[in-house]
Amino acid sequence: MKQLSTQEIVKRDPTIKEAGVDWERVYALMYDTIKKNTHRIMRSGNTLFWYQLLPNKQIKFITLTADPKSEIDDRTKEFRQAAKAAGLQITQSS
Repeated sequence: MKQLSTQEIVKRDPTIKEAGVDWERVYALMYDTIKKNTHRIMRSGNTLFWYQLLPNKQIKFITLTADPKSEIDDRTKEFRQAAKAAGLQITQSS
């Protein structure tokens, strides 16, 4: 699958679709939290890891994806390795 834009990934995310949430509101919230420097995004393939910065280099994250289910575990593993390499500790995920 070709690399999609961040907007397209949010738009195609199955959890957002199933919940009936307006993907544009989710995207706007993501943009706002990144602009305020309370959250950041890491990307692996067509999967986004939107994470909140907590005290003591801890993070909690939400996964948004347009990748096939069969690739999500590998994408998450890559994210966890990158977070660890950056000195971040994952405390929670959704």
